[in-house]
Amino acid sequence: MNAPKSVSKAVPKDDEKKLHVLIVEDDPDCLAILQRILTPVAECDVAINGVEAIDRVATALEQRQPYHLVCLDLMMPNIDGREALNSIRDLEREHNVIPGRRTKVILTTSVDEPDEVLGEELEHHYQAFLPKPLKRQELLCVLGELGLLSSPA
Repeated sequence: MNAPKSVSKAVPKDDEKKLHVLIVEDDPDCLAILQRILTPVAECDVAINGVEAIDRVATALEQRQPYHLVCLDLMMPNIDGREALNSIRDLEREHNVIPGRRTKVILTTSVDEPDEVLGEELEHHYQAFLPKPLKRQELLCVLGELGLLSSPA
């Protein structure tokens, strides 16, 4: 992964509009870290479990204001990240979201290998995996690689 030229000054790709991000995290400390990193470049909504995440994504799609990014914890109560991710992709299909316009998903978890939890059948449903503890520079680099952030010239 190549880092943007100036990670510390990363800005949304479209300078006039912040990214629309959903943070799905049940751990208050991890949630606070993600909010601290993302708030300067994104409008962040929060869900503390998979049920809330699915509801928020459904509402965003119905309002024609889909999320640019979902940061999704894998290990959560009620519905875990795996089930939530499947449901999010199902909702996008129901709303006729073409594959190139789907919400980008970054998985966050303390599990070292996402395949241990997800299995190979979901590998094309997410764009990146970041292990916890999350690091600001790594997250911003991934956002740049996904085309969600650009760095000033």
